[in-house]
Amino acid sequence: MTTAVDSGPVNRGAHARIAYLVLVALYPLGFAGLVATLVFGLSQINETGRVGAITEHASIDFPGAGAGVPGTFIAKGQIHEIPEGTTLYLATNSDNLYWPKQPLGDAGSSWSRKFTASPGPGYKYNIVILAVTPAGLKRIEAWFNDGERTGQYPPIEDFAEARPVAISKVVRGK
Repeated sequence: MTTAVDSGPVNRGAHARIAYLVLVALYPLGFAGLVATLVFGLSQINETGRVGAITEHASIDFPGAGAGVPGTFIAKGQIHEIPEGTTLYLATNSDNLYWPKQPLGDAGSSWSRKFTASPGPGYKYNIVILAVTPAGLKRIEAWFNDGERTGQYPPIEDFAEARPVAISKVVRGK
């Protein structure tokens, strides 16, 4: 014959202690998973070979990847190494279309530039640092000259004379 025993508060306390120990033991794994998700999910480091916000050539330190940004803000970063025969140029990019902004400085320097993007709230775009060839610089100069003359600054398409060396994805906020 079996007798039922009421374990009462003693076993409930033991169960709570065991649950606590399991949670404490699993915390490092959960924390590591969260950090990995944030780093890989925000494109600071990526596994696919795509350009991120931090590369051997340059970095975009602010705004961070995935950040909400106002229409005008100060973007900041570092220049590490300029690819031979190119000039680094700050631009915006969306759907393989480019809008040049300003040239950047020399290797081993930091940069800070006022940044303006006119699309409305919710617009997703990239802040990009381009390595631009001399032919690409001429194309940018002609683009700015045309824009000053006409008041229109259409995107540069098929910009083969430039390649991205750092990209930070942002979203236009309110």
